[in-house]
Amino acid sequence: MPVTDLQVAAAMLDPSQRNLSAVQNFLAARGITAVDLLMQLLRRYVTDAGELQQGTSAAATGQQEDPSDAAWKKAKLELLSKHGSSQNDQSREIQQYMCLAVRAVEPLEWWLSQTETYKRLSHLARAVL
Repeated sequence: MPVTDLQVAAAMLDPSQRNLSAVQNFLAARGITAVDLLMQLLRRYVTDAGELQQGTSAAATGQQEDPSDAAWKKAKLELLSKHGSSQNDQSREIQQYMCLAVRAVEPLEWWLSQTETYKRLSHLARAVL
């Protein structure tokens, strides 16, 4: 059974699995980057920011975020936004996600807590995972 783009996207959208060699091999065989694949899927499945459901933050769901993690995350996102090129919002959102170092977590819970930060990707993750 051949591996599909949705299966690779599911692995990429699981923060602890996105760097699997199978993902890298799939991308290399097709001559595309992770950003390109996720952009294609966003265009296919998440057509408009208005279609995104209102998410809840970690605080609203009762999850505690480590203050040092929050400060580090905020600093990384600020640097990426200041030093990024004039890429569109979807590409920037994907690149910000791909730069994060995330501990092994339950993927759907993680995406729920990140809905405000990654509006489009969290919508795609809920559809794919």
